[in-house]
Amino acid sequence: MVLIIMVCTIKRIRNIFQLIRDENTVEHGRMSEKDFTRNSPLNFVNLLLLLLNSHKMTNYMEIRNFFKKIKENRVSKAAFSKGRLKLNPEVFKFLKDSHLSDFYGTNEVKRFKGHIILCGDGSKCKLPFIIYLKKIFGGIKNKFGDITTVAINTTMIYDCLNKFSIDFNLDGYETSEKELMKQNMETVRKLDYLKDEKKIFIFDRGFPSLEFFVDLLENNEKFLFRIKKVAYKVEKATMMTSDEFIDIFITKSRMNHVKDLKLKEKLLKIQKLNLRVTIITLPNGEEEHLINNLDKETFTYNNLKDLYSLRWGIEVSFDTLKNLLRIEKISGYSEISVKQDFFSQILAYNIATDVENTAQKKLDEKEKLNKELNEINKKINKNLTIGIIKEDLIEISIIKEGELQIKMLKDLIDETSRLYTQPSTKEAERKEKKLYPANIRSNNSRSF
Repeated sequence: MVLIIMVCTIKRIRNIFQLIRDENTVEHGRMSEKDFTRNSPLNFVNLLLLLLNSHKMTNYMEIRNFFKKIKENRVSKAAFSKGRLKLNPEVFKFLKDSHLSDFYGTNEVKRFKGHIILCGDGSKCKLPFIIYLKKIFGGIKNKFGDITTVAINTTMIYDCLNKFSIDFNLDGYETSEKELMKQNMETVRKLDYLKDEKKIFIFDRGFPSLEFFVDLLENNEKFLFRIKKVAYKVEKATMMTSDEFIDIFITKSRMNHVKDLKLKEKLLKIQKLNLRVTIITLPNGEEEHLINNLDKETFTYNNLKDLYSLRWGIEVSFDTLKNLLRIEKISGYSEISVKQDFFSQILAYNIATDVENTAQKKLDEKEKLNKELNEINKKINKNLTIGIIKEDLIEISIIKEGELQIKMLKDLIDETSRLYTQPSTKEAERKEKKLYPANIRSNNSRSF
Protein backbone atom coordinates (compact mmCIF):
# COMPACT_ATOMS: atom_id res chain seq x y z
CA MET A 1 0.00 0.00 0.00
CA VAL A 2 2.77 2.46 0.93
CA LEU A 3 4.59 1.64 -2.30
CA ILE A 4 1.47 2.55 -4.29
CA ILE A 5 1.12 5.83 -2.37
CA MET A 6 4.79 6.64 -3.01
CA VAL A 7 4.32 6.00 -6.73
CA CYS A 8 1.32 8.37 -6.74
CA THR A 9 3.26 11.08 -4.89
CA ILE A 10 6.18 10.82 -7.31
CA LYS A 11 3.77 11.00 -10.24
CA ARG A 12 2.13 14.17 -8.82
CA ILE A 13 5.46 15.94 -8.36
CA ARG A 14 6.64 14.91 -11.83
CA ASN A 15 3.37 16.25 -13.22
CA ILE A 16 4.22 19.64 -11.71
CA PHE A 17 7.60 19.62 -13.47
CA GLN A 18 5.93 18.70 -16.75
CA LEU A 19 3.15 21.24 -16.34
CA ILE A 20 5.67 24.03 -15.75
CA ARG A 21 6.97 23.36 -19.27
CA ASP A 22 3.52 23.10 -20.85
CA GLU A 23 2.41 25.82 -23.26
CA ASN A 24 -0.95 26.06 -21.50
CA THR A 25 0.87 27.01 -18.27
CA VAL A 26 2.80 29.70 -20.14
CA GLU A 27 -0.54 31.15 -21.25
CA HIS A 28 -1.66 31.27 -17.60
CA GLY A 29 1.66 32.66 -16.47
CA ARG A 30 2.48 35.59 -18.68
CA MET A 31 1.17 39.10 -18.25
CA SER A 32 0.87 39.74 -22.01
CA GLU A 33 1.09 37.75 -25.26
CA LYS A 34 4.53 39.21 -26.04
CA ASP A 35 6.07 37.97 -22.80
CA PHE A 36 8.37 34.91 -22.81
CA THR A 37 8.45 34.67 -26.62
CA ARG A 38 12.23 35.10 -27.00
CA ASN A 39 15.00 32.73 -26.02
CA SER A 40 16.61 33.94 -22.81
CA PRO A 41 18.42 32.40 -19.82
CA LEU A 42 15.59 33.85 -17.72
CA ASN A 43 12.83 32.12 -19.64
CA PHE A 44 9.43 31.20 -18.23
CA VAL A 45 10.53 27.84 -16.78
CA ASN A 46 13.72 29.14 -15.17
CA LEU A 47 12.02 32.17 -13.64
CA LEU A 48 9.22 30.05 -12.20
CA LEU A 49 11.62 27.46 -10.75
CA LEU A 50 13.89 30.18 -9.34
CA LEU A 51 11.00 31.70 -7.39
CA LEU A 52 9.61 28.32 -6.31
CA ASN A 53 12.97 27.22 -4.93
CA SER A 54 13.79 30.50 -3.17
CA HIS A 55 16.20 30.09 -0.24
CA LYS A 56 15.47 33.65 1.00
CA MET A 57 19.00 34.86 0.37
CA THR A 58 20.00 38.05 -1.47
CA ASN A 59 18.85 38.18 -5.08
CA TYR A 60 22.44 37.94 -6.27
CA MET A 61 23.01 34.69 -4.37
CA GLU A 62 19.64 33.26 -5.41
CA ILE A 63 20.43 33.91 -9.08
CA ARG A 64 24.02 32.69 -8.77
CA ASN A 65 23.11 29.43 -7.03
CA PHE A 66 20.16 28.68 -9.30
CA PHE A 67 22.02 29.09 -12.59
CA LYS A 68 24.97 27.20 -11.17
CA LYS A 69 22.64 24.24 -10.48
CA ILE A 70 21.10 24.26 -13.95
CA LYS A 71 24.56 24.87 -15.55
CA GLU A 72 23.55 27.93 -17.57
CA ASN A 73 24.91 31.46 -17.79
CA ARG A 74 23.34 33.53 -15.08
CA VAL A 75 21.50 36.82 -15.56
CA SER A 76 21.95 40.10 -13.68
CA LYS A 77 19.80 41.29 -10.79
CA ALA A 78 18.40 43.99 -13.07
CA ALA A 79 17.38 41.39 -15.66
CA PHE A 80 15.70 39.35 -12.91
CA SER A 81 13.79 42.37 -11.59
CA LYS A 82 12.67 43.29 -15.09
CA GLY A 83 11.90 39.72 -16.16
CA ARG A 84 9.71 38.90 -13.18
CA LEU A 85 7.28 41.69 -14.16
CA LYS A 86 6.24 39.45 -17.06
CA LEU A 87 5.19 36.59 -14.74
CA ASN A 88 1.60 36.48 -13.52
CA PRO A 89 1.67 35.35 -9.85
CA GLU A 90 -1.64 33.52 -10.38
CA VAL A 91 0.30 30.83 -12.27
CA PHE A 92 1.44 29.42 -8.92
CA LYS A 93 -2.22 29.00 -7.92
CA PHE A 94 -2.85 27.26 -11.23
CA LEU A 95 -0.01 24.80 -10.52
CA LYS A 96 -1.19 24.34 -6.92
CA ASP A 97 -4.71 23.48 -8.06
CA SER A 98 -3.39 21.04 -10.68
CA HIS A 99 -1.31 19.31 -8.00
CA LEU A 100 -4.22 19.11 -5.56
CA SER A 101 -6.59 17.91 -8.29
CA ASP A 102 -4.28 14.92 -8.78
CA PHE A 103 -4.30 14.24 -5.03
CA TYR A 104 -8.04 14.50 -4.35
CA GLY A 105 -8.73 11.96 -7.06
CA THR A 106 -6.91 9.22 -5.11
CA ASN A 107 -7.70 6.88 -2.21
CA GLU A 108 -5.12 8.68 -0.05
CA VAL A 109 -7.58 11.40 1.00
CA LYS A 110 -8.37 11.43 4.73
CA ARG A 111 -11.90 12.31 5.82
CA PHE A 112 -13.83 12.68 9.07
CA LYS A 113 -17.07 10.69 8.80
CA GLY A 114 -16.94 11.09 5.03
CA HIS A 115 -16.20 14.83 5.12
CA ILE A 116 -13.17 16.88 4.10
CA ILE A 117 -12.36 19.14 7.07
CA LEU A 118 -11.49 22.65 5.89
CA CYS A 119 -10.40 25.37 8.28
CA GLY A 120 -10.26 29.08 7.52
CA ASP A 121 -8.13 31.63 9.32
CA GLY A 122 -6.07 34.77 8.79
CA SER A 123 -2.68 36.12 9.80
CA LYS A 124 -0.88 39.47 9.63
CA CYS A 125 2.43 39.40 7.75
CA LYS A 126 5.08 42.09 8.00
CA LEU A 127 6.97 43.42 4.98
CA PRO A 128 10.10 45.58 4.60
CA PHE A 129 9.53 49.28 5.28
CA ILE A 130 9.59 50.46 1.66
CA ILE A 131 7.68 53.61 0.66
CA TYR A 132 6.13 51.96 -2.40
CA LEU A 133 4.94 48.95 -0.38
CA LYS A 134 3.57 51.28 2.29
CA LYS A 135 1.47 53.06 -0.35
CA ILE A 136 0.12 49.80 -1.75
CA PHE A 137 -0.51 47.76 1.40
CA GLY A 138 -0.52 50.20 4.32
CA GLY A 139 0.43 48.83 7.69
CA ILE A 140 0.44 49.12 11.47
CA LYS A 141 -0.06 52.68 12.76
CA ASN A 142 1.08 54.38 15.93
CA LYS A 143 -1.13 56.60 18.11
CA PHE A 144 -0.48 59.55 15.79
CA GLY A 145 -1.81 57.67 12.76
CA ASP A 146 1.61 57.17 11.16
CA ILE A 147 2.46 53.78 9.64
CA THR A 148 5.41 52.35 11.55
CA THR A 149 5.37 48.81 10.08
CA VAL A 150 4.35 47.80 6.56
CA ALA A 151 2.06 44.79 6.79
CA ILE A 152 -0.57 42.83 4.88
CA ASN A 153 -3.55 40.67 5.74
CA THR A 154 -3.49 37.05 4.59
CA THR A 155 -6.20 34.40 4.78
CA MET A 156 -6.13 30.70 4.01
CA ILE A 157 -8.40 27.69 3.64
CA TYR A 158 -6.54 24.65 4.94
CA ASP A 159 -7.31 20.91 4.84
CA CYS A 160 -6.88 19.87 8.49
CA LEU A 161 -6.49 16.13 7.86
CA ASN A 162 -4.48 16.13 4.63
CA LYS A 163 -2.48 19.24 5.64
CA PHE A 164 -2.65 21.07 2.30
CA SER A 165 -3.19 24.79 1.72
CA ILE A 166 -6.31 24.83 -0.48
CA ASP A 167 -6.51 28.57 -1.11
CA PHE A 168 -4.39 31.52 0.02
CA ASN A 169 -5.21 35.19 -0.33
CA LEU A 170 -3.53 38.48 0.54
CA ASP A 171 -4.40 42.17 0.46
CA GLY A 172 -3.73 45.47 2.22
CA TYR A 173 -3.51 45.70 5.99
CA GLU A 174 -6.80 47.61 6.26
CA THR A 175 -8.69 44.95 4.30
CA SER A 176 -11.10 43.01 6.49
CA GLU A 177 -10.17 39.38 7.14
CA LYS A 178 -13.85 38.53 6.70
CA GLU A 179 -13.86 40.14 3.25
CA LEU A 180 -10.72 38.24 2.26
CA MET A 181 -12.19 34.99 3.59
CA LYS A 182 -15.30 35.60 1.50
CA GLN A 183 -13.04 35.58 -1.57
CA ASN A 184 -11.41 32.35 -0.35
CA MET A 185 -14.82 30.72 0.00
CA GLU A 186 -15.87 31.79 -3.50
CA THR A 187 -12.66 30.28 -4.90
CA VAL A 188 -13.05 26.99 -3.01
CA ARG A 189 -16.62 26.58 -4.29
CA LYS A 190 -15.33 26.77 -7.87
CA LEU A 191 -12.69 24.05 -7.43
CA ASP A 192 -13.69 21.03 -9.49
CA TYR A 193 -11.75 18.57 -7.33
CA LEU A 194 -13.78 19.54 -4.23
CA LYS A 195 -17.12 20.12 -5.90
CA ASP A 196 -18.51 16.65 -5.16
CA GLU A 197 -16.88 16.32 -1.74
CA LYS A 198 -18.84 16.67 1.48
CA LYS A 199 -17.10 19.36 3.53
CA ILE A 200 -17.14 20.87 7.01
CA PHE A 201 -15.77 24.40 7.41
CA ILE A 202 -14.24 25.36 10.76
CA PHE A 203 -13.61 28.97 11.82
CA ASP A 204 -12.37 30.71 14.95
CA ARG A 205 -13.91 33.61 16.89
CA GLY A 206 -12.94 36.31 14.37
CA PHE A 207 -15.28 35.10 11.63
CA PRO A 208 -18.79 34.30 12.98
CA SER A 209 -21.59 36.52 11.68
CA LEU A 210 -25.22 35.98 10.83
CA GLU A 211 -24.62 36.85 7.18
CA PHE A 212 -21.81 34.25 6.99
CA PHE A 213 -24.08 31.62 8.55
CA VAL A 214 -26.80 32.39 5.99
CA ASP A 215 -24.30 32.26 3.12
CA LEU A 216 -23.06 28.84 4.21
CA LEU A 217 -26.58 27.50 4.73
CA GLU A 218 -27.71 28.72 1.29
CA ASN A 219 -24.76 26.89 -0.26
CA ASN A 220 -25.63 23.70 1.70
CA GLU A 221 -22.32 23.83 3.55
CA LYS A 222 -21.73 22.33 6.99
CA PHE A 223 -19.86 24.50 9.45
CA LEU A 224 -18.47 24.83 12.96
CA PHE A 225 -17.52 28.18 14.49
CA ARG A 226 -16.13 29.11 17.85
CA ILE A 227 -18.00 32.11 19.21
CA LYS A 228 -17.40 34.48 22.10
CA LYS A 229 -19.03 33.58 25.41
CA VAL A 230 -21.11 36.77 25.31
CA ALA A 231 -22.36 36.11 21.76
CA TYR A 232 -26.11 35.34 21.52
CA LYS A 233 -26.27 35.49 25.30
CA VAL A 234 -30.07 35.86 25.45
CA GLU A 235 -30.65 32.79 23.27
CA LYS A 236 -28.06 30.69 25.10
CA ALA A 237 -29.78 31.45 28.42
CA THR A 238 -32.70 29.27 27.25
CA MET A 239 -30.48 26.18 26.89
CA MET A 240 -31.30 23.29 29.22
CA THR A 241 -28.16 21.31 28.27
CA SER A 242 -24.67 22.09 26.99
CA ASP A 243 -25.50 20.88 23.47
CA GLU A 244 -28.74 21.71 21.70
CA PHE A 245 -30.34 23.49 18.74
CA ILE A 246 -31.71 26.96 19.50
CA ASP A 247 -33.16 29.85 17.51
CA ILE A 248 -30.75 32.72 16.82
CA PHE A 249 -32.76 35.85 16.03
CA ILE A 250 -31.79 38.25 13.26
CA THR A 251 -32.59 41.68 14.69
CA LYS A 252 -32.04 45.20 13.38
CA SER A 253 -29.41 45.88 16.03
CA ARG A 254 -27.47 42.80 14.91
CA MET A 255 -27.60 44.03 11.32
CA ASN A 256 -26.27 47.55 11.98
CA HIS A 257 -22.81 46.66 10.64
CA VAL A 258 -24.17 45.41 7.28
CA LYS A 259 -23.73 48.18 4.70
CA ASP A 260 -25.35 46.35 1.79
CA LEU A 261 -29.02 47.40 2.06
CA LYS A 262 -30.31 44.54 -0.09
CA LEU A 263 -28.41 42.00 2.00
CA LYS A 264 -29.69 43.61 5.21
CA GLU A 265 -33.28 43.48 3.97
CA LYS A 266 -32.85 39.85 2.94
CA LEU A 267 -31.44 38.83 6.32
CA LEU A 268 -34.17 40.63 8.27
CA LYS A 269 -36.82 38.74 6.29
CA ILE A 270 -35.28 35.42 7.38
CA GLN A 271 -35.87 36.51 11.02
CA LYS A 272 -34.14 33.59 12.72
CA LEU A 273 -31.72 30.68 12.26
CA ASN A 274 -32.01 27.36 14.04
CA LEU A 275 -28.43 26.39 14.92
CA ARG A 276 -26.73 24.02 17.31
CA VAL A 277 -24.81 25.55 20.21
CA THR A 278 -22.30 23.39 22.06
CA ILE A 279 -20.51 24.43 25.24
CA ILE A 280 -17.34 22.45 25.86
CA THR A 281 -15.60 22.50 29.23
CA LEU A 282 -11.83 22.18 28.96
CA PRO A 283 -9.66 20.33 31.54
CA ASN A 284 -8.60 23.70 33.04
CA GLY A 285 -12.23 24.67 33.64
CA GLU A 286 -12.44 27.15 30.75
CA GLU A 287 -15.36 26.96 28.35
CA GLU A 288 -15.39 26.97 24.54
CA HIS A 289 -18.66 27.97 22.89
CA LEU A 290 -19.27 26.46 19.45
CA ILE A 291 -22.05 27.14 16.95
CA ASN A 292 -22.74 24.78 14.05
CA ASN A 293 -25.32 23.10 11.84
CA LEU A 294 -24.10 19.50 12.30
CA ASP A 295 -26.78 16.93 13.15
CA LYS A 296 -26.56 15.22 16.54
CA GLU A 297 -27.01 11.70 15.22
CA THR A 298 -23.92 11.81 13.04
CA PHE A 299 -21.78 14.23 15.07
CA THR A 300 -21.80 13.67 18.81
CA TYR A 301 -20.70 16.10 21.50
CA ASN A 302 -17.27 14.43 21.61
CA ASN A 303 -17.05 14.56 17.80
CA LEU A 304 -17.39 18.34 17.96
CA LYS A 305 -14.57 18.54 20.50
CA ASP A 306 -12.37 16.50 18.17
CA LEU A 307 -13.39 18.52 15.13
CA TYR A 308 -12.59 21.88 16.66
CA SER A 309 -9.24 20.63 17.94
CA LEU A 310 -8.27 19.93 14.31
CA ARG A 311 -8.25 23.70 13.76
CA TRP A 312 -4.81 23.84 15.40
CA GLY A 313 -3.37 22.52 12.13
CA ILE A 314 -3.82 25.87 10.38
CA GLU A 315 -1.95 27.63 13.19
CA VAL A 316 0.97 25.23 12.67
CA SER A 317 0.72 25.85 8.93
CA PHE A 318 1.04 29.64 9.30
CA ASP A 319 3.96 29.10 11.66
CA THR A 320 5.69 26.90 9.07
CA LEU A 321 5.13 29.47 6.33
CA LYS A 322 6.54 32.30 8.43
CA ASN A 323 9.37 30.62 10.30
CA LEU A 324 10.52 27.75 8.07
CA LEU A 325 9.69 28.99 4.57
CA ARG A 326 10.22 32.61 5.71
CA ILE A 327 7.36 33.81 3.56
CA GLU A 328 7.63 37.40 4.86
CA LYS A 329 11.18 37.77 3.48
CA ILE A 330 10.34 39.03 0.00
CA SER A 331 12.68 39.39 -2.97
CA GLY A 332 11.10 42.42 -4.66
CA TYR A 333 9.37 45.64 -3.74
CA SER A 334 6.39 45.71 -6.12
CA GLU A 335 2.89 44.31 -5.64
CA ILE A 336 3.49 41.64 -8.27
CA SER A 337 6.76 40.60 -6.59
CA VAL A 338 5.08 40.22 -3.20
CA LYS A 339 2.36 38.01 -4.68
CA GLN A 340 4.91 35.93 -6.59
CA ASP A 341 6.93 35.34 -3.42
CA PHE A 342 3.91 34.39 -1.32
CA PHE A 343 2.05 32.24 -3.87
CA SER A 344 5.22 30.39 -4.96
CA GLN A 345 5.93 29.36 -1.37
CA ILE A 346 2.37 28.09 -0.91
CA LEU A 347 3.09 25.72 -3.81
CA ALA A 348 6.45 24.80 -2.23
CA TYR A 349 4.65 24.17 1.07
CA ASN A 350 2.16 21.79 -0.58
CA ILE A 351 4.95 19.88 -2.36
CA ALA A 352 6.74 19.48 0.97
CA THR A 353 3.48 18.35 2.60
CA ASP A 354 2.93 15.74 -0.11
CA VAL A 355 6.41 14.33 0.51
CA GLU A 356 5.93 14.54 4.29
CA ASN A 357 2.57 12.71 4.20
CA THR A 358 4.03 9.85 2.17
CA ALA A 359 7.18 9.65 4.29
CA GLN A 360 4.95 9.53 7.40
CA LYS A 361 3.04 6.54 6.00
CA LYS A 362 6.32 4.81 5.22
CA LEU A 363 7.57 5.49 8.76
CA ASP A 364 4.30 4.29 10.31
CA GLU A 365 4.46 1.04 8.37
CA LYS A 366 8.03 0.46 9.51
CA GLU A 367 7.10 1.15 13.15
CA LYS A 368 4.28 -1.41 13.05
CA LEU A 369 6.92 -4.07 12.55
CA ASN A 370 8.86 -2.87 15.57
CA LYS A 371 6.83 -3.99 18.57
CA GLU A 372 9.10 -2.26 21.11
CA LEU A 373 8.50 1.20 19.64
CA ASN A 374 4.84 0.76 18.76
CA GLU A 375 3.64 3.20 21.41
CA ILE A 376 6.00 6.03 20.45
CA ASN A 377 4.37 8.54 18.13
CA LYS A 378 7.10 9.46 15.66
CA LYS A 379 6.50 12.41 13.34
CA ILE A 380 8.38 13.36 10.20
CA ASN A 381 10.58 16.43 10.73
CA LYS A 382 8.97 19.12 8.56
CA ASN A 383 11.91 21.50 8.93
CA LEU A 384 14.32 18.95 7.43
CA THR A 385 11.77 17.88 4.82
CA ILE A 386 11.57 21.45 3.53
CA GLY A 387 15.37 21.76 3.62
CA ILE A 388 15.89 18.60 1.56
CA ILE A 389 13.30 19.63 -1.01
CA LYS A 390 14.82 23.10 -1.33
CA GLU A 391 18.25 21.51 -1.77
CA ASP A 392 17.29 18.87 -4.37
CA LEU A 393 14.20 20.20 -6.18
CA ILE A 394 15.96 22.04 -9.01
CA GLU A 395 18.35 19.20 -9.89
CA ILE A 396 15.43 16.75 -9.97
CA SER A 397 13.19 19.06 -12.02
CA ILE A 398 15.68 19.50 -14.88
CA ILE A 399 16.43 15.78 -15.32
CA LYS A 400 15.08 14.61 -18.68
CA GLU A 401 15.58 10.88 -18.10
CA GLY A 402 12.34 9.63 -16.53
CA GLU A 403 13.74 6.63 -14.67
CA LEU A 404 16.50 8.68 -13.05
CA GLN A 405 14.02 11.39 -12.00
CA ILE A 406 11.75 8.76 -10.43
CA LYS A 407 14.69 7.22 -8.58
CA MET A 408 15.81 10.59 -7.19
CA LEU A 409 12.30 11.39 -5.97
CA LYS A 410 12.05 7.95 -4.37
CA ASP A 411 15.41 8.49 -2.64
CA LEU A 412 14.18 11.88 -1.42
CA ILE A 413 11.07 10.32 0.17
CA ASP A 414 13.12 7.47 1.65
CA GLU A 415 15.56 9.93 3.23
CA THR A 416 12.71 12.02 4.59
CA SER A 417 11.09 8.96 6.18
CA ARG A 418 14.23 8.47 8.30
CA LEU A 419 14.13 12.03 9.64
CA TYR A 420 11.64 12.19 12.48
CA THR A 421 10.97 13.62 15.90
CA GLN A 422 9.40 11.77 18.79
CA PRO A 423 8.08 12.80 22.21
CA SER A 424 10.06 11.83 25.26
CA THR A 425 8.75 8.84 27.21
CA LYS A 426 9.97 10.42 30.45
CA GLU A 427 8.20 13.10 32.39
CA ALA A 428 9.83 16.44 31.66
CA GLU A 429 11.67 18.02 34.57
CA ARG A 430 11.20 21.67 35.35
CA LYS A 431 14.01 23.59 33.70
CA GLU A 432 15.78 26.66 34.93
CA LYS A 433 15.33 29.83 32.92
CA LYS A 434 17.93 30.03 30.17
CA LEU A 435 20.22 33.02 29.96
CA TYR A 436 20.35 32.99 26.15
CA PRO A 437 17.59 34.19 23.80
CA ALA A 438 15.32 31.65 22.08
CA ASN A 439 16.41 32.61 18.57
CA ILE A 440 19.94 31.24 19.07
CA ARG A 441 18.94 27.86 20.49
CA SER A 442 20.26 24.94 18.44
CA ASN A 443 16.80 23.43 17.98
CA ASN A 444 15.64 26.66 16.31
CA SER A 445 18.09 26.25 13.41
CA ARG A 446 16.53 26.34 9.94
CA SER A 447 17.26 23.64 7.40
CA PHE A 448 18.08 26.00 4.52
